Amino acid sequence: MKHLITFVFFLILSTFGYCQNGIYTTNTYIYYKTNSNSQYTFENPLVTEDKFIIQVMIDDFAGTGKITVRNETANTIITYEVNGILKESYSSKYNFYNKIFAGKAILYGLSQFNTINLILDGTTNDLVSIEITSVEHQSTGQYLSLRNIENSLNSTGSGIIVANNGFVITNFHVVKNAKKIFVTASDNSKVEAKLISFDEEKDIALLKINNKQFNIGYTLNSASSEVGEQIFVLGFPLINLMGSEIKVTDGIISSLSGFNNDYDYYQVSAAVQPGNSGGPLFDSQGNLIGIITAKYSQGENVSYALKSKIVFDFLKNNKVQIPISNETKLASTLVQKIKILKTNVISIESIRQ
Repeated sequence: MKHLITFVFFLILSTFGYCQNGIYTTNTYIYYKTNSNSQYTFENPLVTEDKFIIQVMIDDFAGTGKITVRNETANTIITYEVNGILKESYSSKYNFYNKIFAGKAILYGLSQFNTINLILDGTTNDLVSIEITSVEHQSTGQYLSLRNIENSLNSTGSGIIVANNGFVITNFHVVKNAKKIFVTASDNSKVEAKLISFDEEKDIALLKINNKQFNIGYTLNSASSEVGEQIFVLGFPLINLMGSEIKVTDGIISSLSGFNNDYDYYQVSAAVQPGNSGGPLFDSQGNLIGIITAKYSQGENVSYALKSKIVFDFLKNNKVQIPISNETKLASTLVQKIKILKTNVISIESIRQ
């Protein structure tokens, strides 16, 4: 069970499986190969100082989707709309397995047709680079070497403040192996947090922010909710691409059990993305009823949340006061509830280098 849970949790931040969808970062190299002899090769690339954030979102490599390349240094964004698979190939020289797609690049309204090679390691199936080649100039290629954000650099997630003296609940996988953890509150103040306790099997962690006081505006409801109940999610998905403003999605409780009939979790229909991990799940009254933990990448709007009963027991075992407040219950509209609740929802950045 633990391995199954870990597999599903892995999908929320990286949404990988075989399809390698996810967010990557690179301080990359670029080299250009031409019909003439070039001083730059794959082994001796032209190195750049630019930092790129790359998002791969393709439907199981079936042929449709897009790749977004954001140059953080130049502040430009290019989106490659993938239209269909051209061919598959394997390079024994580099131990690379390639999938090649037709695509159209869009930058500031200008477009150009390209082919896109997604280069996977032949042994591990990890996506290691993206090759973008002009249809008109097949001999010219641009290569971006990739690193998964979760494994090598910063990863981001969400969390919920559970006590006025600065205790925070999030997923353990958001902060696992972090050398430093920073949280950003609703007032945009960014402070360091400490990992106090965790349960890796349940994928829950307790953080502590020192020297800050908070007003808790919700109640943790440990009673079980029902199938069909209206819910909403607050968090900070895809913060490098979608921005740092808090995001809300809504839906219903689809099932009282999670992946593989695990009754520690709800299945919910609210859309979540990488970065929602650790964020709160609220019922229509604004009560905390769960923590967003995973997304099933092979299904549409299939997400999982750790039930509040598990959160209740975890807080109790760590001698943290259970949050109780009538503020959101007195708010009559969702807009009013969000204004109260967003002051208790934080973004989390984990530094692993």
